Amino acid sequence: MSFQSLPLDRALERRFSLAELTEAEQRVVRLAMVGLSNRAIAALRSSAQRTIENQLTSAYKKLGLSGRRELKALGAEAPRAPRGRSLALTHRELRILELVDTGQSNKVIASAMGVSLSTISSTLTRVRQKLRARLSRGAAS
Repeated sequence: MSFQSLPLDRALERRFSLAELTEAEQRVVRLAMVGLSNRAIAALRSSAQRTIENQLTSAYKKLGLSGRRELKALGAEAPRAPRGRSLALTHRELRILELVDTGQSNKVIASAMGVSLSTISSTLTRVRQKLRARLSRGAAS
């Protein structure tokens, strides 16, 4: 999955550059900055949760941060939706991400929510598309 940059002010871009974050670290840091959990980031990036944890730990060290609380304090703004199109996640999309975050399989989530497996798969695809649109919008700003 190809995630582009969330919009960052110049000072934060410079800090990332000076810290020599890898592209993967930058992508994971930006997703964490908008409030996604490690498990949700792993699901969206089709990576192992431990990989995400390692990338964030490395990024925190390079940035001189103690953890996620300080990362959020850096103050990156979430991107805005393009005119006439909502990029906000729906209640169902958020609920599915919450269940993904608990480590449940798509099959278990589908059963728990009383929907088909294909509904869960298509919802996760839609979440990825919304996040890509958010990230692309930010890169174009």
